[in-house]
Amino acid sequence: MVDMNEYLAGIQPKTVLEDRVKMFLQTTKFFHDSNKSNSGFALDAMEQAKVVSARLRSKDEKDPSVPSATVIFEITCANNVLNPMGSMHGGCVATLYDNLSTYSVAVLEKYWDEFDPAKENLENYAVKFINKVQPDMGVSRQLQVIYLRALVPGQKVFMEVNLVSSSKRFATYTARMYDEQGRVYSTMTHDKAKTEPGRVSKL
Repeated sequence: MVDMNEYLAGIQPKTVLEDRVKMFLQTTKFFHDSNKSNSGFALDAMEQAKVVSARLRSKDEKDPSVPSATVIFEITCANNVLNPMGSMHGGCVATLYDNLSTYSVAVLEKYWDEFDPAKENLENYAVKFINKVQPDMGVSRQLQVIYLRALVPGQKVFMEVNLVSSSKRFATYTARMYDEQGRVYSTMTHDKAKTEPGRVSKL
C-alpha cells in the first residue's frame, strides 16, 4: 500500500518556498502511484519533474513587469514520452507546461497562512491545500507553445515558469524550456480562467 507520508518526508512548506511546489508535485505523484490505471505519458512525464527553485515577488517591488511568482523545474526526457521520431512528444511538452505552470501558484502565501506544522500533520493539510488551490488552478482558455528544438531521451532541461498576473477571474503564465548552456527548446504562454468551488465551467 502506498503511504503519502513517504512522499512528503522532509518537506517544510511553511518556511521553504520550493517545498510548497514540491508538496503539490509529490501529492500528484502519490495519487498517480495509487491509481496506476489512471496513467498516460503526461503523468509519466510528471514523474521526471523536480523543483529547483521558487521565488515570490517582494511586497516592496514597484515594477509591475516582475512576475508574482517564479518557479524553476528540472525535467529529464524519458523513453516512455517519445514520438515516432524519438524525441519528446509535442503533446507531452504542452501537457508539462499546462500542469507545471499551474503548480507555481502553490508558493503564494495565502495558502499557508492557516498551516501550523506544530499542530497539524502535513499529510492532512495536503488534502486541504489541494481543495484550497483548486479554484485558482482553473481551466485553460489558451495554451500556446512554440517549439524550437527537440528533446531526446536522457536529456535534461529546465522549465522556468512565471505567474505574470492573477486576478479574481483570470491568471496568465509564461514559461520556457532551456538547457544548461542556455539554449531555448520551447516557450509557452498560458491563459487560465479560475473556477468557483462546486460550479461547472462553461469552457
